Amino acid sequence: MIKLNPFERTVLSVLSRAGRPLTTRQIADYSDMSWLTARKYLEKLGKQKRVERTVRGKSIYWNLTREGDMYSTLRGLSI
Repeated sequence: MIKLNPFERTVLSVLSRAGRPLTTRQIADYSDMSWLTARKYLEKLGKQKRVERTVRGKSIYWNLTREGDMYSTLRGLSI
C-alpha cells in the first residue's frame, strides 16, 4: 500500500467532502495551498489512479476514482 503525505490526504479529503468534481483552483482554495502545489499532488494522485481528470472547455476538473474514494472512506478523511 502506498503511503500518502499530508498534502495528498488533504486533496483526497477536499474531493471526498465536495462529492463532485472540482477544478485545481477550487481544490487549492479549499485546502489553503497554492495552485501549483495542488496541481503537483493531483498529478501524482492521478498516476496512482486515486483521482481522474476531465477537461471541460478550458477547465480541468478532478474527481475521486473508486480507489481514491475507498481510501478516503477507510482512512476517515471524509469528515
